[in-house]
Amino acid sequence: MLELAIYWLIQQDYRDANITVHSDNTGVIGAFSNSHSCNPAHNNCIHYIMSSLIPANVTISPEFITSGENLADPVSHGMILCYRSHIDCTYPLPADLDLWLVPI
Repeated sequence: MLELAIYWLIQQDYRDANITVHSDNTGVIGAFSNSHSCNPAHNNCIHYIMSSLIPANVTISPEFITSGENLADPVSHGMILCYRSHIDCTYPLPADLDLWLVPI
């Protein structure tokens, strides 16, 4: 979800900004804050994200929130039927993400 949120920010032409992103996933927060992970796939994701942020001069400050406060939590658990809000995705995503996404 963090990766998708960042690609959306770039699509929206955010520039020269430090953006706080809330997440209930401490692993994602730690890997992103440290700019690396023990998992090679996570490192590839971090690389894609950073490659997108650098030209826009955007930095991300991930902050922990509890699952109960996380507005994306129902969606991340597959509860999409009652979820009525969405963002437009008109920008190209990395090919490896395309395999995991289903339009709703």
